[in-house]
Amino acid sequence: ELAASPPGLAHAHRLVVLSDSIRLFHIDRHSLPRHMHAITRLLFLPLPGDAHSVRSVLLTAEEVTLLCGADDWWDEHARAAGDAWTPIRVGESSGTPLDEIGVIASTTLPLAAAGIPLLYHSTFTSDFTMVPSDAVRAAVRAFETQAFTVGHAAVAGLEERAGEPGPAAAAAAGEGSGWPR
Repeated sequence: ELAASPPGLAHAHRLVVLSDSIRLFHIDRHSLPRHMHAITRLLFLPLPGDAHSVRSVLLTAEEVTLLCGADDWWDEHARAAGDAWTPIRVGESSGTPLDEIGVIASTTLPLAAAGIPLLYHSTFTSDFTMVPSDAVRAAVRAFETQAFTVGHAAVAGLEERAGEPGPAAAAAAGEGSGWPR
């Protein structure tokens, strides 16, 4: 059994549960030219309704992996890896320092101790811990047990909403559509 974060390992960055769901998709590297237009549009020219907080493409010699919203279009052209995930931003929108040590460890240990799978994604200024959407409440409890401050934000402008999980988490928990509009 894994232990919780050792004393002093927890970082001081606030965790923010974002209100949308994302999925991981796989595209065969050989079919990339056929999908380039759609990938470019998804990343750089989003349409109204494409309000996903996290979008990413990773190309390796063998594959193309997309991390994006759970749009129906991708189901026809890519292989989805399981169910929806909910992103939890580590730190404020200004990001976390690139040279700070222990951020990933202190964020992942409470989830591992609680038996919650995760995906971790870092960018130049942002870190995201992604948990299965149906495990958001358990993840928040695991973080709060380790004295993390956890907030919630709507995706459109990432406005904070205190006290309630986002629509994706609420829907996964069977509690309707989430925040009132």
